Amino acid sequence: MHSTNKLAAAVALTGLTIVATPAYSFVPAQECGSEHPQYKLLSKAVSDTKTSDIQDRDNQYYDLQTISIDDATIKMVRDFTSRLDGRWHGTGLDIRCIVADDNTHTTINNYDVDAEIDKNFLGALIMQVQQENAEQVKFDTIPLSPKTELDASLATELNDNSLGQRTGHRSYTIDVSAPDTLVFDEKYRRFIANTRRYDLSGNALAPFALNLVHEIKTVSISAADLTVSRDVYINGKFISQQQWQLERL
Repeated sequence: MHSTNKLAAAVALTGLTIVATPAYSFVPAQECGSEHPQYKLLSKAVSDTKTSDIQDRDNQYYDLQTISIDDATIKMVRDFTSRLDGRWHGTGLDIRCIVADDNTHTTINNYDVDAEIDKNFLGALIMQVQQENAEQVKFDTIPLSPKTELDASLATELNDNSLGQRTGHRSYTIDVSAPDTLVFDEKYRRFIANTRRYDLSGNALAPFALNLVHEIKTVSISAADLTVSRDVYINGKFISQQQWQLERL
C-alpha cells in the first residue's frame, strides 16, 4: 500500500525553514561543515589550508585499514538483508550543503519515493531509488551493506593501494548487533571537482582533488516499515543527508 504521509507543518532545520514535515520524525541534519566526531578525535591541529589534503600525515582520520569481515558477521548481514528484499514506497528528504567561493547554503528537497532492494552478484545489498517531486525526478543507487561474497581476487582489489594514498582506498565497519538495525559505516577515496577556485591563502586550486568520502548508512526495519538514512562527510566535514521512510508494497 502506498504511504499517505504528506508534509504538513513548518519546522526549523539547519537555520532554514521547510514548509512541511512528515508524520514520522526525521533526525535533523547537522550544520553544514560540522566535523564528524571521529575527525575531531583523530585530527591534530591541522590548519584550514590542509584539511582537504589527503596526504596530511598528522590526521589519522584519513587512514584506511585493511578490510576484514568474518563468517559470523557475514551470516548476520545476510540474515538481516534477507528481510529487506522487495519493492517499497514512501517519502524522502534530501539535504545538501552547496559550497561556493563566497558562501555556503543548504538545499532541502522532499520527494515521493519508489525503491527496490536486492542483493547484487557480490552479495552486497543495493537500494535502487526513484525520487520525484514537482521540480525533478532523480535516480540513485545506494549500497546498504558490504560485499558478502569475497574471494581471493576481491580481497586483493579491496586491499589495493594503486591510488598511492596512505593504506588502501576503502574501509568500513558493519554493526548488526541490534536485531532490527544495520549500520554500514564506510570510507573511500574519490576524485571530486573543487567547488572553490582558491584556498584560504589565495592559492589556485586544481579542478579536481582526491578526497576522502565518509558515508554512514543506517537501516531500521519494523513490521512492514523501513527507515533508511545516509549521512555523507567529505574530508571529515558534513556535506549531505538523505532519509527515507518506506512501506512495503
